[in-house]
Amino acid sequence: MQGIGPGTILSGRYTAERRTARYTNAEQWTARDSTLDRPVLLLAVHREHHNVAAVLDAARRVAGLDNPRLCRILDVGSDGDISYVVEESLDGALSMAELLAAGPLPAPEVRRIAGEASLVLDVARHRGLHHQQLTPDLVLRTPDGDVKVRGLATMAALAGIDHVPDQEAARADAMAVVALTYAGFTGTWPLPGPSGGLPPAPRVASSIAAPSELAAGVPNDLDALCRLTFAQGQGPTTPGDFARQIAPWSPIPVMIPTMSPGARPENQPDAFTDPELMPVRGDRSAQGPGQRRPDAFSARRHDPRQDRAQDKDVELDENVELDE
Repeated sequence: MQGIGPGTILSGRYTAERRTARYTNAEQWTARDSTLDRPVLLLAVHREHHNVAAVLDAARRVAGLDNPRLCRILDVGSDGDISYVVEESLDGALSMAELLAAGPLPAPEVRRIAGEASLVLDVARHRGLHHQQLTPDLVLRTPDGDVKVRGLATMAALAGIDHVPDQEAARADAMAVVALTYAGFTGTWPLPGPSGGLPPAPRVASSIAAPSELAAGVPNDLDALCRLTFAQGQGPTTPGDFARQIAPWSPIPVMIPTMSPGARPENQPDAFTDPELMPVRGDRSAQGPGQRRPDAFSARRHDPRQDRAQDKDVELDENVELDE
């Protein structure tokens, strides 16, 4: 894209380093903030982009949404022909797409990642903000295990779909978090359009194959949600609806041992199907990858209603009975 390349300095502050994504009249770059001496992520949009003003407006609105599950927008501005959105870089974080490159995720971690993503999308929905372009490369897990969503509202504006009615946009986000669930088990993407680098989901007859037809250890409720959403055109209508249906989940990240594809340590259970394989964030004891914590999930199950103290915009039904 004209106007930006390695070494380009925007507004005397942000030095572009490496291009990581390319769009029509827009690019994403890693960059350096010389003022605060920190790495950042830069979305650069050329002035010829048909929706550049909407991209900047969306970014400013998202910047006002303070939520720990959201990648923070640090700055919005323009320099000559280039307008830009600056986000925190989240050093060391891996996208869900990168995690899936090593194989399917443990079922509790699939539930946790999809659930955490759905909560921030529902908070945003109550502010009139939607993602509509959520894919596995835009959902990140930090080294501490926190789940972060990138590209809220700005990616929709970049794609020119920022004027979609709220009900339709909420349904799109609900389908996307169900799709994250599907991807977590199968490594494939069941929706049309951008896939975050994942291959398309296989079809059986005229519909998308259910996760349980492709992978072992898929919980019945998550399998049923995927069937309803992709084979029957039903399923959740908002991200909050999805969160209620899959709750509770553990706040603790569930990791998998690092090993070559297809390998398994001798006399060890399968990390992809055993939900008890879980090093715990903040636990500095001898609980490492491949060791059991029998009571870790039962001791700390996550109820999304608890988030209202922090995310006051999430409206979850008090009458919903959550399984323990």
